[in-house]
Amino acid sequence: MKSEIRAILIHGAASSRRIWMRLLEAMESPEEILTPDIPGMGDAQLPGGAPLSFEGWLAYFRSLGSGRRVHLVGHSLGGAIAVHLAREPWVASVTLIAPATRAYCESRRIASRSGRDPGSIVFERPLNRLVAWPGRISREDAEVLREDYAKAGPLLSRGVPWPPYPMDEAEYLSGKPVLLVYGEEDAVIPTFYFRRLGEDLLAEGVCVTTVCLPGCGHIPQLEEPWALTRVLSSFWAQPGLSGCD
Repeated sequence: MKSEIRAILIHGAASSRRIWMRLLEAMESPEEILTPDIPGMGDAQLPGGAPLSFEGWLAYFRSLGSGRRVHLVGHSLGGAIAVHLAREPWVASVTLIAPATRAYCESRRIASRSGRDPGSIVFERPLNRLVAWPGRISREDAEVLREDYAKAGPLLSRGVPWPPYPMDEAEYLSGKPVLLVYGEEDAVIPTFYFRRLGEDLLAEGVCVTTVCLPGCGHIPQLEEPWALTRVLSSFWAQPGLSGCD
């Protein structure tokens, strides 16, 4: 039933719902957490053969969240998706884990102009770096990353749909409680993008809590699942956020 879903977790580029497996193991009520694959990644495709686009992704997640009252969590590219969905009335709060910020997406778009669709970003270089050196995760989990990366080959070859970001993140997130989490040793997205985002949101009056996890890289949900669970639980337990049904 829709009322039983407490949170929706959105993974990043060339990944799948499996990236949340350690976090779900650490949570007390994982059955309340929805972890869908982004269409075009993992085992998911866009409904009805719709063309792959960022707007198509947004429509897909709107269909999942509509009629509920949930916490929205996005990792990396999933963080950009979460930002674009933040103004939906069903979103109770937004958690951004090592998100692809507007500034980072723009830098990637400029760096990846190679004759491909101008509405896409080429992510192979940072993702190759992640797969080659996945940080402090188990060999088993690293193999999951490699398998999902291979599945996303067709998507990566054409370019990942570019988050349009027609406005600053603060304009999307205004009025919503926001949690920003990142690892201090992120080797995929330079951490100054996260620091800059947190500072900009505060300056714009957004209610944001920023947490930097020491000794952690780009995937806190695999590297530090118990620490991330504590951070999420504390954030979701704030007055006005715990009752999301």
